[in-house]
This record gives sequence, C-alpha cells and structure tokens, in this order.
Amino acid sequence: MFRAISNWFYDEESNDELKLAQSESLVAALREVHALSFSIQYAKDSKLRKLLDATENLRRRVASRPNQDGMSLGDSLHNLGVHLSKTHNAHDLACSLFREAFKIFHQLSFPGGGNEAKLLFRQKTALCSLSISLSKAGKDEDAIRVRQRYIAIIRPLVESNPGKHIPDLAQSLHFVGSLFQASPSSNDSAISCFQEEIALYRQLLATTPSSQYSTLVFSTTTELASCLIKAGRLDEAIKHNEEGISSLRQLVVTDPVQFTPHLADFLYNNAILLRSSGRSESATPLLEESIGLYRTLIETEVNGALDDGESNESCLAKTLLQLGFCYNQLGRHRVAVESAREATNIYRQLAQSAPETPRDPLANSLFVLGIMLALSKERGEAVVSLTESIDLQRRIVASPEKAGEAELTLATSLQTLAGLLYDEGEQAAALKMSEEGLSILRCLVAGGDSDNMMDNELAAALNQNAWFAADYDESSDEAKRSAVGIAQESVDILRRLIAGSPDVVDDAHLGLQRSLLNSLDTLMHCYNGCRRYDDALSIATNEAVDMYRRLHAMRTKEGLEAHLQSVDHAGAGVFKRYAVALDAVGRTEEAILPAKEAVEIGRRLVPADPVKNGKRLEKSIALLDRLTGTSGTDPVEPT
Repeated sequence: MFRAISNWFYDEESNDELKLAQSESLVAALREVHALSFSIQYAKDSKLRKLLDATENLRRRVASRPNQDGMSLGDSLHNLGVHLSKTHNAHDLACSLFREAFKIFHQLSFPGGGNEAKLLFRQKTALCSLSISLSKAGKDEDAIRVRQRYIAIIRPLVESNPGKHIPDLAQSLHFVGSLFQASPSSNDSAISCFQEEIALYRQLLATTPSSQYSTLVFSTTTELASCLIKAGRLDEAIKHNEEGISSLRQLVVTDPVQFTPHLADFLYNNAILLRSSGRSESATPLLEESIGLYRTLIETEVNGALDDGESNESCLAKTLLQLGFCYNQLGRHRVAVESAREATNIYRQLAQSAPETPRDPLANSLFVLGIMLALSKERGEAVVSLTESIDLQRRIVASPEKAGEAELTLATSLQTLAGLLYDEGEQAAALKMSEEGLSILRCLVAGGDSDNMMDNELAAALNQNAWFAADYDESSDEAKRSAVGIAQESVDILRRLIAGSPDVVDDAHLGLQRSLLNSLDTLMHCYNGCRRYDDALSIATNEAVDMYRRLHAMRTKEGLEAHLQSVDHAGAGVFKRYAVALDAVGRTEEAILPAKEAVEIGRRLVPADPVKNGKRLEKSIALLDRLTGTSGTDPVEPT
C-alpha cells in the first residue's frame, strides 16, 4: 500500500535501497544526533542519550538479525525523532529520523509476511510524524505533499472498511486543510479539504452516532466557515454554521457543561455573518438565544471560557452589543440603548474587578452606547458616554502596548462627539474635535494603514471638517477657502472607491454613493460660502441632482427607511444649495423650484428627528419665502 510513497522517497534522494539500516543518510543523521547530545542545550537530557544508545545498538545488530531487530530499530528511530521534535531547533533532524524509520519499515514489509499489518501501521505513523515535523520546520509544502500522497493511497481503502479508514482519512484531510488555510493563495484548497472531512464524519455519524464525531463536525465547520468568509462566500458560511449549530444542539443534550459555551459562541458567530450580510432580523433571535445561554452559564457558575480564555461575562457583553446593533438597524432604538447600556455596565464591572485588564472593551462599549443614545435623541447622555470613551481611548493610545485599532476608534469617537456638539451649537469645540480626529486619520493613512475602510473613514472626517469650517461663524475667509479643498478631497476619495467596483450594487456600495452625495452637498456649501456659485451650480446640474433621484429610486435589502432618510438628508441640502447659487447669480425664478423641493424633502425628514430636522426645514422655508417674496409657506408644525 505504501509502495508509491516509498518510491517517491528513493526517487527524490536518488538513492537505491541499501541493506537494512546501512544508508549513508541514516549514519549521518545519527552522527548529528550524537553531536547534538553533547551540546549545552541537551547536556542534561538523559533520555536523549538512552534513546541514542539504544538506536546505535540496534543498528549494529540489525544486519545479522533483521527480522528480530529491524522493527525495533524503526521504532527507536521514530521515538528519537519524536523526542527531538519537541525542541524548536531540531525539527529538520527529526524529519530525517522519521524518513529513516519509514524506509526501514518499508524494507521489512513484503506480501504474506507475518508482521505486515504492524509494519503498515508503523509506516503510516512515520509519515504522519514526518508531515507534522515538516510543518513545524516551516516546510508546509513538503508536509502537504507527504500527507497528500498518503491520502491518495488510503482513500481507496475507505469503501472496504469505512469504520477503520474514514477517521484516518478525515484527520489527514484536516491536517492538510489547516496548512492550506495558513496561505491566502490556498484558501480554496483548504475549503475542499474541510468540506470532504465534514462529509466523512457525517457518513460515520449516520451509522455510528458519537459525540466525538459530532464535536469534530462543529470544530471543522468553524474553520470551513472562516475560509468561506475569506473567499466572500457568506451564504455558504452561514449554511455550514447552521449545520454546526444543529450538531451542537445534540451535543448540549448529552453534555451541557462542555458544549453550552460552544453553542453560545456558534450562535454569536453566525449572527455576525447574518448581520454583516444585511440580515439583522434573522441574526436577532440567534443573539437573543446566545445571551440566554451566557446568562445561564453565569448563574450556574459554569466556567464556559473557550480556548481564547474569554470569560462568560465578557462574552455576554459583546453579544449584547451586537444585539444592540441589530435592534438599531431594525429601528428599535430604545431597546438598542438598553442592550448597549447593560454591556457597558458589565465591562465597567470587569474593569473595576481587575484594574490590570485592558480598557479597550469598555472604551468601545461606551462609544457604541454614545452612538445609540444619539440615535435615540438622548444627546445629553450621548455626549457624556462619548466623552468618557474618548478619555479612556486617549490613555490607551498613549500606553506603550496600545491596541492596533485604538487610534482609529479614537478618531471615530472624536468625529461622533464633534457632530453632537455641533448640533448643540458648540461650533468651536466641534471644529477643534473634528480637526483632531482628521489629523489622526491622516497619520494612519500616511503610515500605511490605508484600505477601503480606512479611506472611507478619512472621507467622512474630511467631509465633516469641511462643513464645520465653512459653517463656523468665526471662520476666516482663508479657512473657508481651505474648506473647499478639504471637501474636494473627500469627494475624490469616494469617487475612487466607487470607481473601484462600478458594477457592485450591494448595500455597502450604496452606502459609498450616499456618502458621495453628502460630500457633494458639502462641497456645494463650501463653494457658496466662497461665492463660487458657478462651481456649485456645476456640481448640482452635472451630478448631484441626478444622483439624488437615482439613489432615492434604489432599494436596499435591509434598512430601507434609513437608506431613504440618508438620501433625503443629503438631497434636501443639495436642492437648498442649488437654490442659493441660482439666486446669487440672478436666476431667482429658477431658484424657486429647487427651494420648493428642499422644503418638500425636509417635511419628510421631520418625523425622524423633529428638533434637528425641524430647524433645517425652517431654514429652507425661510429661503423659499424670500425667493417668492411671501411668508405664506406653512411653518413647521410643533411637536
């Protein structure tokens, strides 16, 4: 059965089979072990010396007693390799010993021999050990080749004795899949290995129900889902996760203490996938169930920490935050706040009970809570939460062991708080905070952290800063002229991001287009502030108006109301800026129509935020009244 692998060994080394245990490669390997045994690292390793002495004695005797001592010599070489493989700098030598052990087992094998079964088993063991040591030595390609050749030979045997050979085949597929998974270019190969492995375990489960096989199904499903996500195949990842959840539910019945933490974690992970693919409504019940499981684990004081060591309390908090995001996307802002508030309280308690723990989770939770409070129109509390988050983030960024995302989180928090302060009329503080956030993002991008997400964040910060600078009463003419360049930079970034995927029509791409419409509105505002009315008109007539109408006609998979409100918010600004520019160049009659449209759109926005959007509508009404020379436009109705 191992003839093909044996041929590969000998062909690669251009070395004919010699008398048992007499090859130069074996002699050289044992010499190297002998030298190693006298090194400082192994000077006190008595086990190594005993193994080496036993191996040398067997090698001297094996020429005259191959049948009696040959298998023992192979075992001794294998054991010597296993011992050395535990040391990181001896993996290459261990590989040589495993190869020599395999050759000996193969030379002793012949059809009809009395020890054929034992020798075949030892050949398999030597190959597995060799592939593992090759991987530890950083020779993943060689490790894959060794195990793949073994897979090719054992695969035909599965049909004749599935109970014996399927577990072996599945384990080898998992080993190879894990090595493929480590290389981005081999992700598809990893997917194939994991899919076949899962299918094999399911085949076993159909005839031999076993918690061991069910455990292997869900653990491999986790790795498969990770590979599918990397490949952008979210729907397939979700499907496989659902199968993993089904397996875990059965395991929880048999052993709730061991498997409940895994089920809670699996539910959480699949909910994240569903939410990221625009299915918050489907993700919500999974998160709610996961939260219920974590509460039970905490109440019963079951240590549910998984391999990452995260506590039940921490897992509950992060799941509550994700549930808050889902509630928020579904328009349930009040319950979203309560979910985020509970998560924040948990993180605060964890920080107080263990002062040495990182503060990143608490800072992030306060940031999320601040956003959700703002969306619930509780702006005063939102400012308090965001301010505390920013204070914590400043300390994290200043620490030597700062987290990689701390600066980005700080910049985003500064922008969010700046927006709230601006709405409250604190223009100077808002502008200063916006400038700080923009400066951080510019440094991150200049430092090589630029990607589509980071560029999008930078575009948003540029847009905000340009608007504040152009709108601030105390801004100088020079500052307002600079705002034009800042707004144009935001527009250019977003145009580039959209041009990079022109045929994409998913919700994320629509988000980029909404951001571009908003930045075009800001650029028109900056042009009007510098009396560059023709430039503002050019944007309106050549791009912004048509873009608004096109986006308003589009439909999203989820969050349609939020999409339309975002488009309307930018659209109302575009039409107002359009009307102002037309009036400024003496085309007052033409300005009336876009002014009316700004008022009409503004009325649609008032119910979503009566205070903030009501003030904006009043300004549009005042503009329309001035253009028409009347004061007959219906005012904003009191709320």
